[in-house]
Amino acid sequence: MRRSELLRWAVRDSRGGLTASWVGGLGYQGGLIALPWCLGRALDQGITGGDRGR
Repeated sequence: MRRSELLRWAVRDSRGGLTASWVGGLGYQGGLIALPWCLGRALDQGITGGDRGR
């Protein structure tokens, strides 16, 4: 069996796991990209002038 045939077989055989890891990786990267934006909004909206509460 040639290398290309072996690779095609391995990808075809584990298609579900590869898809799940790809989607999970996209979600993780999306979360890492969104984290600074979310923290910035929380700080900007959470700290208001004249607010003496916690």
